[in-house]
Amino acid sequence: MNKRILCLLLMAASALQICAQTQEKEERFKCPLLNARQHIDSAAIKLFGTEDLKLIISSSTDSLVKAPADGVVLSVLKLPGGLYELVFQVDDFYFWFSGLQQTDLKGQQNVQAGQALGKLKTGNKLELLLFDEQQPVHPVEYLPCFPQKD
Repeated sequence: MNKRILCLLLMAASALQICAQTQEKEERFKCPLLNARQHIDSAAIKLFGTEDLKLIISSSTDSLVKAPADGVVLSVLKLPGGLYELVFQVDDFYFWFSGLQQTDLKGQQNVQAGQALGKLKTGNKLELLLFDEQQPVHPVEYLPCFPQKD
């Protein structure tokens, strides 16, 4: 009987630890756009038969792209079409934002969680890649945007 109780307690502790780790992962970062809506990358599906590990989001109500956590802007690059790419580091995580219409940030600038990284036209799409160290991961698993797919 005591072995059964001990086994049940160990199983419950393991389940609580897994739940806590999942909740910690989900709550570590904030969504960069309010009322974000996820878009399917149909080009990647046609080419590769699957979606890339990127998140494409837009918002019909928000145009300010915000930092998902306290971190450092590593680089800002103006692309030929006039849009910007911005690489942002939080500990061992690297966020790659593409599609910003405007930003006032420079490389090596510290940024607080929720601080503006740049602007989008309302409804325009923001592409986001996320790397855990050098390993690409899907941003949906780390950002609590809970977007709806188109």
